[in-house]
This record gives sequence, structure tokens and C-alpha cells, in this order.
Amino acid sequence: MSPERKDQLQEFALGELGKIKAGETSSFPSFKSLADQFGYAPRYVKVVLRDIGITNGVVEAEKAEVIFRPSLELAWILGLLSGAGSVGGADLDPQFRGRISLKRPDDPTLLKEFQRIGENLFRKKSLVEKNGAIVFFSTKIAQKMDKLRGDAWAETISQKHGWILDGSRYAWKFIEGLFDAKGTFQTKSKDNAVKHKALYVTTNNFTSANFIKDLLLSVGLRNPYIFSTIYPDEEVIYRVNVGNIADLKIIAENIRLKNQDQQNKLEFIKNQIQKVLPTKKELIYARSPLPPEARSSAIKRAKNFKSQIGKDERQIWIYAVEHGLIEKIIKAGMLTLQKMESIEIYWQTGIVPEDLTKDDIDQFTMAVANLA
Repeated sequence: MSPERKDQLQEFALGELGKIKAGETSSFPSFKSLADQFGYAPRYVKVVLRDIGITNGVVEAEKAEVIFRPSLELAWILGLLSGAGSVGGADLDPQFRGRISLKRPDDPTLLKEFQRIGENLFRKKSLVEKNGAIVFFSTKIAQKMDKLRGDAWAETISQKHGWILDGSRYAWKFIEGLFDAKGTFQTKSKDNAVKHKALYVTTNNFTSANFIKDLLLSVGLRNPYIFSTIYPDEEVIYRVNVGNIADLKIIAENIRLKNQDQQNKLEFIKNQIQKVLPTKKELIYARSPLPPEARSSAIKRAKNFKSQIGKDERQIWIYAVEHGLIEKIIKAGMLTLQKMESIEIYWQTGIVPEDLTKDDIDQFTMAVANLA
């Protein structure tokens, strides 16, 4: 090969690699196509390119770098795989390394979206296995993703993909993927009332549950909370619950679930939420002594709230505790700590302490109704 031709080949190859780095293309010419273009044997082309640091490994690594630049697509994929997928890292048996897959036979729409977004993001064709799983194979991409299974994914997102936590756009897309994977609606009553709905995610790891809770708080939710259930075999399941209607409204306005049934429930909340959310005026009433002209409106709202909670009025106290309203009521000056302690005794035992009046109980109910 003449020095001039060698320089032309190397310059051309560096230009093609530059296009990959810039995100202009995802493909690099094969050694054979370069050999045909410049009139030399593929093995010689390989040697010439290696002299300037271009190998198959370098090209694949550059492709992976482009893929893992922050994007909404990548945030959603990482959320989805953290919740329900599988990523084969270098620590696994060779047969599983480089395997990125999702198996959801009960949700074909989600599988199609994973396939579509994955092919666009990874610049690779997917495979459909006999069991319906969608699979991508790439050791470099799997290595860049790192551990997204079991109890390791929360640490991986924090340490390897921290950009997701830096901006709300990416955080919301990650949450959307996570809820697509593991989100569940719970309906607590037959009347389909908004106040009786909750959206939750389950995990068997407290660190993961706490990560989800903190992430939801970071994007503006007021009161996501964690339930834990211990089963007879001593397995502990944690549930990150969103039951506050204001929080459900925020979620409904910021994500769109791929499962149409789940999305329809979110749309219902989004369309109906204003009918039950307290107004700013009502929040002011709840924080101060009620003027006579406002008391009837507040009492009406409290009665409506009580009817939605159920006939057992102790559920009002349980609701307030579960939704973190006790401290808010005290901080807002609605009731004193001493009064709250007396109300707790009343709700839990049925015994009425000497310092507790019916007005105190009514004030507590109205405060919960207006802050719920």
C-alpha cells in the first residue's frame, strides 16, 4: 500500500468514527468494504486501522457511548428494565452475558414499545424468543447498563446513571418506565371514587423501595409512603404507595403508561380530580378558625369525606396517619399536639379524654378532609 493510499484509508476511517461519536450514524464500514473501496486485502486494512487505534472493540465502545448519552428514551428503558427486565452483565455465566431482555406475555403493547424504542436506541434488531420475550444482544451495551436486576438496580442508577436524578424530565421518564413495569392500581371501593384509588410499586428490597420513594419526592410528590408485609415464609415485600389525590394528579399529568387499561385509570383521575381537590380558600379555612359563612361549606366537605372513607370513623385517623397528615395539621396550627394526642386516644379506644370536645373532633375531620 502506498503511503498516500494508507493516509487516505486512515483519514476516511477516522472520519467515519467521528460520525459515530457525533451521533450522525450508528454503523462503521466493515474491513471487507474498506478493502474493496481502497483495493487491499481485509487483513491488511485491519492492521492499518489498528495502527491509529481503530478496532472492532473501539468502534463498539464508541457506539455504546453515544447510546448512553442522556435521553428520554434511555431513561424509560432503564426504568423499565429496573422494574421487570433482565440485563446480562460480565458477572453472569457466558450464556447470559450481553443479553438484554423483557418477558411480559400478559402485556403485548409493552413488549412492542420495548422492541420499538430499543431498536431505535440500541441501533440493533431484536429477537423474539419462543416464550415471547424480546431480546437484544450486546456485551458492550449490557456492560454500560451494569446491574439492573434484583436488589442492585437502585445503586446502579445512582452511581452509573445519576443524570436521571438531576433533571425532572429524565426522572419522570424513568418513573414512567418503572410504573410500566411494576405499577399497579388498587381500587378500594365500588363507587370508583378518586379518593379510593392508589398507585403502587412493589419490591422485595427496602433500599429499592426507599429509592423509589425519594425519587417521587424529588419530582414534587408530597406523600408517597412505604408499606411492608411479612409473609409466613418470612419474605418481606415492600410497597411504595401513592394514595394522596394531589400526588396522583401530579403523576397523571407527567407520565403516560403503555398499558391502556392503566392509562385509562390515570386519565380518569386527571379528568375528575378537580371535583374532589380542596380549593385554596378551603385550605385557608382548614388552617384557621372558620368564619360563620365558611363553616357550612367546610362541614359539608368533611361529611362528604367521611362518607368516602367509610362508616367506621376510625378510618379517618388511619387515613391521616398513612398519608402523613398528623404532623402537617399540628405544624399548621389546626390543632395542638396535646389535642392530637387526645384525638388519637379517642379514635383508637373510643374513650373520650376530658379535654376533648366535639368541636375538636369536627375540626380534625375538617382538617383531614381539606388536606387529603
